[in-house]
Amino acid sequence: MKSAISAACVLAILAAGCARDPQRDAAKFVASGDGYAARGHFKEAQIEYRNTLERTPRDVATQLKLAHAYEKTQDYAGAYRAYLRVAQIDPHHAEAQAWLAEFLLQSGRFDDARRHATVMLEIDPKNVRALTLLASADAALRDRDGALKWVQQALTIDPSSATALTLLGTLQLSAGDRTRAKAAFTKATELAPSSSEAWVALAQFHIAVGEFDAAERALQRALAVTSDAAAVHRMLAMFYVGAGRAAEAEPHLKAVADASAPGRVELAEYYAAMNRSNDALALLGRVVSDPKADAATIARAHLRRAAVWHAAGEREKAHAELTPLLKDEATGADANALMAQLIMREGGSLDDALMYAREAVKRQPNDAGLQYVQATVFLARNELAEAETSLRRAHDLAPQAPQIELALARVAIARRDYRGAVERAERLLAASPSVDAVALLAQAHRAAGEIAKARTIVAGALDRQPKAANLYLELGDIELAAHRPDAARDAYERALKRGSDPARARRGLVAADLAAKRTGAAEARVHQWSANPSPEPDVPLLAAQVHLAAGDNAAALREYERASSTNPKTPGVHTAIGMLRAERGDRKGAQDAYERALQLDPKDGVAANNLAWIYAGQGRRDEALRLAETAHRALGDRPAAVDTLGWMYYLDDAADRAVGLLAKAADANPSNAVYRYHLGAALMKMNQQERGRRELHQALALSSTFDGVDDAKRLLTTR
Repeated sequence: MKSAISAACVLAILAAGCARDPQRDAAKFVASGDGYAARGHFKEAQIEYRNTLERTPRDVATQLKLAHAYEKTQDYAGAYRAYLRVAQIDPHHAEAQAWLAEFLLQSGRFDDARRHATVMLEIDPKNVRALTLLASADAALRDRDGALKWVQQALTIDPSSATALTLLGTLQLSAGDRTRAKAAFTKATELAPSSSEAWVALAQFHIAVGEFDAAERALQRALAVTSDAAAVHRMLAMFYVGAGRAAEAEPHLKAVADASAPGRVELAEYYAAMNRSNDALALLGRVVSDPKADAATIARAHLRRAAVWHAAGEREKAHAELTPLLKDEATGADANALMAQLIMREGGSLDDALMYAREAVKRQPNDAGLQYVQATVFLARNELAEAETSLRRAHDLAPQAPQIELALARVAIARRDYRGAVERAERLLAASPSVDAVALLAQAHRAAGEIAKARTIVAGALDRQPKAANLYLELGDIELAAHRPDAARDAYERALKRGSDPARARRGLVAADLAAKRTGAAEARVHQWSANPSPEPDVPLLAAQVHLAAGDNAAALREYERASSTNPKTPGVHTAIGMLRAERGDRKGAQDAYERALQLDPKDGVAANNLAWIYAGQGRRDEALRLAETAHRALGDRPAAVDTLGWMYYLDDAADRAVGLLAKAADANPSNAVYRYHLGAALMKMNQQERGRRELHQALALSSTFDGVDDAKRLLTTR
């Protein structure tokens, strides 16, 4: 009987459970979610809406509420999933299709955006919004004719559409018709004077044609009429930074920061760029401890704080902040990319930097920014083909990103494809004008030896933007190339006062002083910079450069050793120490320094070249040959590296392999007695007596004190 009663109870319980109404439960959850949303607690609302959808998964209304809640917390990935689910349930849901089209357009997924906009047009063939979205997608896909067709249809339906008119202006500008483009942009603002989008588009037109005062006025008008003040403040800040007037960006970024935690991270990034580390760290500290900030913003703040600590010289704090993020699923890709960048800034192992960059790309292969970081590592390694591959991949993912175009132009300059660099810079200036694009165009002309043209480009830009610090840096480089050190000095001083890339400005000032043979002035500069309570890490290196120019190698060595104590992971510093120690006859000290340099960067060509000679003198010929091969790979056809490899083959009893290399070095520098001696010795070993003796005689005629002179005399007397 007991068991029968228990079984009945179980059946009753099961029956009660089966009798529960999913619709009633769903209604309770959705009501709870609505309550949370009304109080602004959108994360809690998301949980309740998801509970609802577990019970009624095809509930379109709740899917929409979930999408809206995700938008309120700036979780756009979640919003995308929710809107996509709405469109899957109801393919003719206009709001979902419109949101998806716009989101995908902004995300660079132009084909997908086009697909959703096409559905919008099927729902309503007179939907101007759908037509302008199709036009924007086609324009991004470089189908100008298709884009123009959609714009014209939109204007036929609504001749007063500001969006369609601004698109028309953009298309006309891309075709080079500035007059009609300006008319279209202006008409859009006249028809829709309260449209911030129309004023922003007009501002972008003015920027594109170099009318920066008019652009500023248009952006101010946009700010006056916008319902999204933070977005326009952000645009104004970008305008001032791009115009070389970074100080004027601050109040606008403060307005962005007042609006949200992500805005505070943006302001902190600005402070970091302006070398205001304390202000940046204070803001980032507020973000990471803000209970209302979302996880993505807090993670970004941690990453930025690591970068700021590092820039402030607090490397241990930077690495402590960054290390826990490296394996985190959400932040790991960005953390690995930042680690690669920090290693490069430290002058550390480029192999390590590449390892972290590759891990970042492995985690998120379709992230243009991560591909870009990997490309910068390849550039630092002088692996231009690999850099270009990564940049082209990044360009495919983000075809309108100006930084990627700039980097591709820099690769072209490194490859001495100056015409290609000029063409890229000109395209970038037409599509997205900026100080950086102007400076790069001038740099390409300067690298091609077209100094006057480069100066004209920069001078014209400075007439329009006299506060653009980056242009003064490029002007300094131009004047140095023109052997006008006084003019170069003036340009670098202007750049330094404006705070743009101070390390490059300091480098230029020292170079200008030394070019003018004003060693005393250079010494005074570095002394002043060194007196700073927290001198920048490049200052000891500049001091060493000045001491070398003054012939004070001992003082230069002290500065390099000082630099190595504060920055022990910079291979180039150890290489310089090795060279100066070798000059003093300290072979053991030189060997230690070269070995340390190669531990940090196994591809350091100079360290490998010089250490090969030390090892050869110790009878370690196999190791010496491997080092010589490393040096040759790193330094290419530089005569010193070619001669070293040839001589190591000679010592390895491979004179047949040595002769061609040694002849190449001697031909490249025929007045070098050592190269002549090495070639002569190898020829004698190959039994090419007449030619060998001729080379040895030429070596002795060039110098009577070169390293190997006694052996050259012996070869002439014994063979």
